[in-house]
Amino acid sequence: MNRWIVVFLVTSTITLGSRATATVAPSTAGAEMTRQVYISAIDASGAPVTDLTAGDIAVKEGKERTDHPGFYRRGPQYLLTYTLPDGVKPADRLSVSTSRKGVTLTAPSRVATK
Repeated sequence: MNRWIVVFLVTSTITLGSRATATVAPSTAGAEMTRQVYISAIDASGAPVTDLTAGDIAVKEGKERTDHPGFYRRGPQYLLTYTLPDGVKPADRLSVSTSRKGVTLTAPSRVATK
C-alpha cells in the first residue's frame, strides 16, 4: 500500500511539474520560431531517469520532426529547446518520444501557437 502511494506521489509530482512554454519572436510570418518544452522521464519502477541525452529524444510538432539543439537537465526535469524552420507553420500538437527501453516520458501534448 505504501509503495503505491509513493509511486502515485512521484508520478503526480512529475506530471504536475510538466509544462510547455512557447517563445514566439515578434517577427513576420514564416520566420523561425523557437520553443521550449519541459519533460520528465521515469523508469519502470517509477524512479526519475537522470541520464537521458539529446540522442534519446525525438520531437515532432504537428507532422514536422524537429531538431532540438537545446537539451538541458533541470532537477528531475529536462528542458528541450527546438526551432521550427522558416516556412513551417506552428502546430498546437506536440509529440515527444524516447528510444530508451523501459523509460516513460511525461510531456505536454499541446503547445500554444501564438
